[in-house]
Amino acid sequence: MSNIDFGANNFSFSVYIVNKPTMLEYQNLGDVTTLVEGDINVINQAYGNGWRKVFNVYAK
Repeated sequence: MSNIDFGANNFSFSVYIVNKPTMLEYQNLGDVTTLVEGDINVINQAYGNGWRKVFNVYAK
């Protein structure tokens, strides 16, 4: 299985979410991509409460 999305390459726990942000920079991911400072805020601003809840739940 290949891992394509956000996170750390050395993860021990993963969560599969069918939908991903439709932002252009995330459409052609080919591997696990580490988010950099500010990325979560940009996604929250663009997509609202749904993604904010996802990040908050998994940050705890």
